[in-house]
Amino acid sequence: MKTPLRIIIPAATALLLLSGCKTTEANYKAAYETAAAHQRERTGNIDTPELTPRGALTPTPTAVDGVTLPLATTWITSVKEQDVAPYSSVKKYNVTVARFRQIFNARQMLSRLKADGYPDALVIKTADAYFVATESTSKADSAYIGLEKVKADSTLSLRSPYPFILRPGHLAR
Repeated sequence: MKTPLRIIIPAATALLLLSGCKTTEANYKAAYETAAAHQRERTGNIDTPELTPRGALTPTPTAVDGVTLPLATTWITSVKEQDVAPYSSVKKYNVTVARFRQIFNARQMLSRLKADGYPDALVIKTADAYFVATESTSKADSAYIGLEKVKADSTLSLRSPYPFILRPGHLAR
């Protein structure tokens, strides 16, 4: 008994469509790395691509408890996501070194920081981004010391406006 082509072709098409490309973190990562490679080619920058973050915060020098800190305040969110600091554990001053729109980039930076001697590094989630900080502290003078440590660290390749102190909106009072 022969199966008619008019049944086989739609069945095969449906099977192909159902098993098609699905978006995964690995796909996003591969696309990002391809874009980064093209950007490095264009600019000659061999370290990291020159990508301008949308909605980046602009820190303002602010005197706090006898020290002047480059301070930016934003609202953070509470999410149960791997490697993202719980809302309740984020303190008033966070020495921030990077901002990413995708979590896998933040996770990579987090693991590099921890390997490079920043065991207290954390990822802080806002409405539209993931900020990576080397530490979270309740005291302005500790934040200043952490900021100076990051500035002096030659292994970190930071672009303006980083590093700065990120202050969660609910702790800005």
